[in-house]
Amino acid sequence: MRFLRPALLILTALVSQSTLGGPAAPAPADILGRMPQVDAFVRSEMQRQRVPGVAIGIVSHGTVVASKGYGIANVELGVPVSEDTLFQSGSLGKQFTAVAVMLQVEEGKLGLDDPLTKYFADAPRSWQAVTVRNLLNHTSGIPDYTDQPAGGAPSTLAPGKASRPISRATSPMT
Repeated sequence: MRFLRPALLILTALVSQSTLGGPAAPAPADILGRMPQVDAFVRSEMQRQRVPGVAIGIVSHGTVVASKGYGIANVELGVPVSEDTLFQSGSLGKQFTAVAVMLQVEEGKLGLDDPLTKYFADAPRSWQAVTVRNLLNHTSGIPDYTDQPAGGAPSTLAPGKASRPISRATSPMT
């Protein structure tokens, strides 16, 4: 589990670097004009699902158009949610990240066997053998960034005991 969080962050960054195609997004002014409807929907869902607090961000063409917090972030202390509140999502994002990466693979924007250094030229030297596939299989050997000094700076995230990614043949995931 400790090795999965950095892989998720790296995969999310890979997807973010690629432009996802699709229908034209509404103009920012149109989105802002619908904020009362967004507010009503969010509050209604919070009540229906008994969610104490949530933060939303609306992004259009790579620009944050609106961000807002609703409810309470810490029920015990009564701390309100703001647009800057960070929530622990655990493993929830892994499946969404994997699907987003595979969509990019299908479109030819990423390759499963591409090294990370193809997309991150300034990556630590120890990441040269790590591929997108290693990240998706959780076999990159990159340790959990939260256990690292300096706040998990990339230079401190060298693969663990192995000097290279864990091979599929030796992976406990096979």
